[in-house]
Amino acid sequence: MSTYISATDVTVTLPAPATVGTNTVPLTLAEVATWCDEVGAEIDGAAAAAGYAVPISPSSTGAYAQVRRLAKTGVAAQILGVLAPNVPAAGGKMSLASEYRQAYETALERLREGKLPLVGATSESGDGARELPRSFESSNVGATLGGASPMLSVHGYF
Repeated sequence: MSTYISATDVTVTLPAPATVGTNTVPLTLAEVATWCDEVGAEIDGAAAAAGYAVPISPSSTGAYAQVRRLAKTGVAAQILGVLAPNVPAAGGKMSLASEYRQAYETALERLREGKLPLVGATSESGDGARELPRSFESSNVGATLGGASPMLSVHGYF
């Protein structure tokens, strides 16, 4: 399990009416820190299902930035669900908490399915790992050789 963000990281990105501190009611920084751990574990599970080595390393700067943003969205959805469950989002079609929740769940599902690539992240090399998507040319060597397979003998045709 990895915690990609701290409680303070996410609370400073919240809309103005949402405030969380050490002794605030109904939500404290300690409770938010627990959610940060839980969301980190969800992200690691989705990344592992997609074939990535977890936790995502900070040295994979692109991938690490992606999972930090995803974690902030997931924790913010939980915070807004408690502090401002009925505050409308832009356009008024759903609440801000619901909008954050939907964005988080959609991204998590795409990550799990391998449809959200983590830029620069390493793949898991252990048993049961899923092969990550490759380009058409690298997975179909014959495609770069004018359609001819390198395994076919052409001697009998000339």
